[in-house]
Amino acid sequence: MTEEENKKYDKAIENLKKAIELNPKDYCAYSNLGIIYVQKEEYDKAIEIYKKAIELNSKYDDVCENITVTNGDNVIEVTPKEFFYLNLGVVYSKKEEYDKAIENYKKIIEINPKNDNAYGRIGAMYGLKEDYGNAIDNLKKAIELNPQNSMAYDNLGVVYSKKEEYDKAIENCKKAIELNPQYDNAYGNLGAIYGQKKDYGNAIDNLKKAIELNPQYDNAYENLGVIYYQNKKYDSAIENFEKAIELNPKDGSKFENIIETYFKAEKAYNDIFKLIDKYNNIEKEPLFISLYHNLKNICEKDNDGNLLENCKKLLYEVHKLWYLLKIDVMDDNFKKNNKYIYQYRSADFLKAALDSKKFWLIPTDYQNDPNEGNILFHYIIENQEQEQDKEQEQDKDKLVAFISCFSTLKDNLVMWNSSYADNGSGICIGINVENLSSIGANGGININNVCENLTQKEAETNDELPMSKLGLYEVLYVGLDNNGNIENSDEDKEKIEYLKEIKSLHKKITEDEYYKSNKKNFNGWINDLFVLIRYLVKFDDYKHEKEYRLLYIGKIKDNNYIKSTSANTGVHVETEEFLFKNETYKDCIWLGPKNKSDILLKKIKHYLINEKLSEKIVLEKSNIEFR
Repeated sequence: MTEEENKKYDKAIENLKKAIELNPKDYCAYSNLGIIYVQKEEYDKAIEIYKKAIELNSKYDDVCENITVTNGDNVIEVTPKEFFYLNLGVVYSKKEEYDKAIENYKKIIEINPKNDNAYGRIGAMYGLKEDYGNAIDNLKKAIELNPQNSMAYDNLGVVYSKKEEYDKAIENCKKAIELNPQYDNAYGNLGAIYGQKKDYGNAIDNLKKAIELNPQYDNAYENLGVIYYQNKKYDSAIENFEKAIELNPKDGSKFENIIETYFKAEKAYNDIFKLIDKYNNIEKEPLFISLYHNLKNICEKDNDGNLLENCKKLLYEVHKLWYLLKIDVMDDNFKKNNKYIYQYRSADFLKAALDSKKFWLIPTDYQNDPNEGNILFHYIIENQEQEQDKEQEQDKDKLVAFISCFSTLKDNLVMWNSSYADNGSGICIGINVENLSSIGANGGININNVCENLTQKEAETNDELPMSKLGLYEVLYVGLDNNGNIENSDEDKEKIEYLKEIKSLHKKITEDEYYKSNKKNFNGWINDLFVLIRYLVKFDDYKHEKEYRLLYIGKIKDNNYIKSTSANTGVHVETEEFLFKNETYKDCIWLGPKNKSDILLKKIKHYLINEKLSEKIVLEKSNIEFR
């Protein structure tokens, strides 16, 4: 919001408060005042105003006139009390307090049991809570009360898409369009659903139609960009992402998408920084932008600009390698070569995984490899710098890598005979790679649900970490010669060239006089930056493990990500539930070679049957002879 707009709103607030003072029954003044507070994103003040209006309505309801409101493409009349309960629900939904929103919408139904709008909004809130049963029941009730309720059909389509019942989703969105051919949101949702089905032709046609009907529809542009990205048409993707940013420059997720696409398209590194510098007040900044802004704060007095330029290049090169190590889980070659990725664990993890259907990512401090993350510093950074890195490990404001480790090796003796799998007594969980599609293309971009009421819950307000916030990465194995130089490898030549460039840039930076006088700040920034790749580079002594890693970069102080459960005590992050959910692409469980007893196998089989998981899991015993 510009300073001029802010002044205009403040003046309007002043006038509306005077109007209410002169006439406490002026419901239009209350309504407009609440709307302005919502536009200023001062939600608590809006709630206070709407609650006051409901309180006054109870005193003066004998003289209240009905209020006309728009419900989708229908115009309806409601009582003032219904109107303000509706507004309260909307504000609570914007605050992502969905239970309070539902509570207020239910108040409307108490007043008017035939209010289809209220049922529809309750359904939308249950959809956000991922309570799909209640969502569907309430949306169907809204349609039963009003078969012309196109918004309810649209939201019902979105709920079915979240359940991956795409044919039902398409049917309902098409019904919404049939009832209202100008319904841009329904076209946008229909395009997103076709995108989820990988029917890219229909996805593009419907998203373009949504934009034709509403040229300000930023999420439709964004989803169109995602479709082009997934089809490797990077210039078209960038064009649409730039339009989405132009329409909504505060939305950090849009920058995240375009930055990743810039790297894929191999755009000049300065183009990215020019794009970021063009916009201010980006909310929930992607990591790249946050690191860039932190860098500018450190370099603000760098007179010749060379240090800033070299640091920008370092930021670019590290991200380039980071993206290069990401696995495109949508790629057919990856899925062809790897049906599963496996995690070897002790036996006590099995029940926790079956109960929670989640994985846990733990900070790299907890890893049992004493060389974890050190090879990058051995190669790039002088020895005296390493001590400072250790001093900063416990700083809760520093970036931390949370990881969960996997291998492509199935029922492998070396992996069983390790501490991971309790030396053959443990278990191995295999994730069908088809189920990793929720991570999104290349671990970053994921087609969004563009429904106004049913957007994806952000990780910051969720108890679990959506898979779309993670990335799956391959580990880069390197060997160092006696002089500390990387030994040549034809297999990973491109990636090693990036490491060499990173070392060269780091040397230039640390030789700069301005760096030397501000070493502590710069080293803190460099350590944060290297967290992205530090734990994806390992000595080639471990190459036989064929390791992949789920990776999330965060801060210990972000308490919303921190969990402490009986399954995994200590600081860690939890993924959303995604294990053992697909009957078509079953995940698997292997029992270690020391588990000789058939009784254990029977017990687990009976447990899976009882928990209705037997159709979603392949259960096997290791075929390896183990002494």
